[in-house]
Amino acid sequence: MTRVLIFFLISFEALAAIVGYGSSDAVYPAKNQEFFYMGFNLGLKKSEYNFKTSDVDTEQITDKKALSALRGSNLLIARNKDLVVLAGYPTSHESLLVSKVATKEKTVFISSAGSHSSLSKQGSFVFSLGESLVSSQKSLLAYLLAKYPSKPGLVITNPRATFSVDQKLLVQKMTREDPKFKNLKLEYASLSTNQGLAQDVEEKIVSGKYSFLVLTTYADDSTALFDQLVKNKVALNIYTNPSWIVGDIEFVRRLMVNYPGSIYSISSLIKGVPAADKFEEVATKEYGSKPSTEMYYGYDTAIIIGQVLKRIEGPVTKDSFHKAFLKDLCFTGTTAGRLCFPAEGGHAFRDVHLLKFLKRDGFVSQRVIGH
Repeated sequence: MTRVLIFFLISFEALAAIVGYGSSDAVYPAKNQEFFYMGFNLGLKKSEYNFKTSDVDTEQITDKKALSALRGSNLLIARNKDLVVLAGYPTSHESLLVSKVATKEKTVFISSAGSHSSLSKQGSFVFSLGESLVSSQKSLLAYLLAKYPSKPGLVITNPRATFSVDQKLLVQKMTREDPKFKNLKLEYASLSTNQGLAQDVEEKIVSGKYSFLVLTTYADDSTALFDQLVKNKVALNIYTNPSWIVGDIEFVRRLMVNYPGSIYSISSLIKGVPAADKFEEVATKEYGSKPSTEMYYGYDTAIIIGQVLKRIEGPVTKDSFHKAFLKDLCFTGTTAGRLCFPAEGGHAFRDVHLLKFLKRDGFVSQRVIGH
């Protein structure tokens, strides 16, 4: 893509490419990545900053290779020596790769939705609109302890997925080190290479050993698991991670429609917030249908970048962008209303909700259970 330059009328004429937006389909398929970009593009149109069509350079890679996000971010920086911010890369897998590039180049990176706990440890150049996985996991454990005192549950992990393993390690660490969770009874099982559970684990679930299931897996790698549960007429409450509300909701719906039990997600609320009404109206008019969950995150990414650019007086550089971002870590006009970040970098501060899956409406909030 041609690098685009904009002019600043100061004591000299400075040239700068502003935003590098990227994604890869190593985790989320290209269709869902496109939803993020559709929201981002709409945010550019509605931003306080007067973006020109060519002010954004994109690198959306669809080769399903594990390191595509790393390659994409390096390409954006290589062809835009004055690029001031990296954006997009919404999955935890992508955002961890790009965070290393951003830190090395001292360039702000804003992930649209990455939740991996390590994103809070990368420093003040790395931010994510995704909720903190530490926060959601802690809220989940507190909820389970209150609802199932002294009753055992099973945590199911995909050992081949970084995001899934991270959740398992967080849960183990919290239950081992935090005294208030010492009475929470949890056992652990991993999906096999065919994405199902081993026979002995399946038999324990069917026999009634567990009172609930916790899935650290993505929806996409849970098909064989749900086939097992449905075949055995298991109806335990299932608690999923935040990724289940960001992705192909129709796939999720088809996956869970035959499950006889209740399914919950512990996540921040995206849809249904009064602050999102205007966005939903605009997005529906723009695209002819109600926005997908991914569009909310993409839209907010562009809105925040626009507000940072409006703050800058003088040349727009990656240094001036970084300083303007840190000057005020709170942003307005997002689909969540006022959204703030920690000064040391990391995840946006969001309330954590208990969301219940309804076959007609998708995930709907039952109540706030943490912060």
